Amino acid sequence: VWLVNSVPSALAGRCVPGYTTGASNAISGLTLTTVASIDSIKSPAPQYCGLAFSYPDMMRADLITSSYRFEELLGLYYGLLPTAVWYSYLLNPDNDSDYCSDTFPHLRLLSQTKRSIQEDYQFNSFNIMDKISTASSITHEQAKRIRQVIATCLYRQQGQ
Repeated sequence: VWLVNSVPSALAGRCVPGYTTGASNAISGLTLTTVASIDSIKSPAPQYCGLAFSYPDMMRADLITSSYRFEELLGLYYGLLPTAVWYSYLLNPDNDSDYCSDTFPHLRLLSQTKRSIQEDYQFNSFNIMDKISTASSITHEQAKRIRQVIATCLYRQQGQ
């Protein structure tokens, strides 16, 4: 984990997987570069190698004003995508935002209660990738996605 003194989210939100030893399109929603091994990467960008957390966000991690919570950054680092979109036309072709069918895509609102895109109902969030959330859980498909990233994405494998 890198504690950076930068504009919140300038580097933090970009700490997503960048390299894979598998197919570059194997994990939906991620732009990956296929390489033979970690030795093939001569000068990796910092955001592909570590988890950047801004000092301002650390000081206000429990407030709505923080750009990223630590749980959300861990999710991004391990290949999870945000569940919220600003506008419904930004959804992917499956009418989803994160390529996990067991999460609730929703409009990004500054409220503890969210409004779902697919149906007209309210829900309280517990998912780490929801912007305003208690951030205490992930879904089954998110866990499978994390396992896939750990298995195939360089700099995400434990012990490297």
